[in-house]
Amino acid sequence: MSEMFWTKDEETQRQWLLYALFGVPPEACEWMMRQGFETPDDWIGDEAYRKRIGIKPITEPARTEWTTFKAEHEDTPRSVLETALKHRHQEMRGNE
Repeated sequence: MSEMFWTKDEETQRQWLLYALFGVPPEACEWMMRQGFETPDDWIGDEAYRKRIGIKPITEPARTEWTTFKAEHEDTPRSVLETALKHRHQEMRGNE
């Protein structure tokens, strides 16, 4: 994650790491942060922004999946999420 990520408080970092583990590429998370979204929930809730820049709306099933995933991992420490994301990245690089 970028330098901008490290300026966020620990809970906000944890939320972005969790969103990346949910399947959103870290580069997309960084783009969202650069656009001024503080958390993934801010991004998910801003349909007007997506419409204005021509991005498809987030479907209700995707919103529900995110909410469920987030709830399942609400007690997972940031450090554990960070390690899991690093492992996922290494696995993906091994499959190239």
